[in-house]
Parts: sequence; C-alpha cells; structure tokens
Amino acid sequence: METMRTRDDIGYEVKKLDNLFSRRINSFTEHSDLKDVTRMHAWIIGFLYRNRNRDIFQRDVEAEFQVARSTATNVLQLMVRKGYIIKEPVDYDDRLKKLILTDKGMQVEALIQRNIGEIEARLSSSITAEEKAEFLRIIRKLKASLE
Repeated sequence: METMRTRDDIGYEVKKLDNLFSRRINSFTEHSDLKDVTRMHAWIIGFLYRNRNRDIFQRDVEAEFQVARSTATNVLQLMVRKGYIIKEPVDYDDRLKKLILTDKGMQVEALIQRNIGEIEARLSSSITAEEKAEFLRIIRKLKASLE
C-alpha cells in the first residue's frame, strides 16, 4: 500500500491548478481597484450580475457555491460593509432579503470580467475547443461524483 500521494492524483492536480489560477487572479488585483475584493466576493458579484434580472437570496448563494449558511452569512455581511451589495426586503416574505449589486459592485464586476477574460483567453489558447469541451465534461462528472 502506497502512502505517499503522487502527481497522478486528481485532487493534487486540481489543487495545483487552483493555486496557479489564484496567483494569476491575485496578480491582477494587487495593483488595481480590486485589492480588497476576495475571490469569493468576485464569484458572488459575478453570480449576482449574471442573475440581476431575478431575485437572488442568500440560500441561492449557498447552493451555487456549495457553502454553509454561516460562511455565506459572513461573506455577504462583509460585502455589505464594503459596499458591493445591499440586502433589500421583498414584499411577499418578511423573512427574505434579496441581494442586489450596488454601483460599486457593478464597477467591480466590470473590472473582474476584463481580468477573467484575459485569463480565460490564455487558458483557452493552450488547448483545442474539443479538449476544452472534454475537460469541462470530465470536471463536471468528477464534481457530480463528490456531490
């Protein structure tokens, strides 16, 4: 029985890729207006932007990013304090507050999209369209096996 992890472990390679991706994103944010934006904030801002035509609630963020309620609460509270989002009550349920991007959040989204676009273009240029489709199919399959 081998106890040492090898480079062929899927989790090991995914983690290394995530670290490289994080470093590349951080290189954009270190010297820009994005320096207080965490990766999680960036993902949530993008999610809210893509879904701006419908009501999004904390439970939607929890489901989309597969995070615990307490994690989502803490992240969203910080995003409110930083001025990226507001929480607004809805007419049909006093317990629910929808999440809305502020003007500052919209400006951050534009910067994020420009930077992510550059990274995605670099990644996509290193593989064929068929390889990308296969990679995404496999990643989704692996993700489903862990859900």
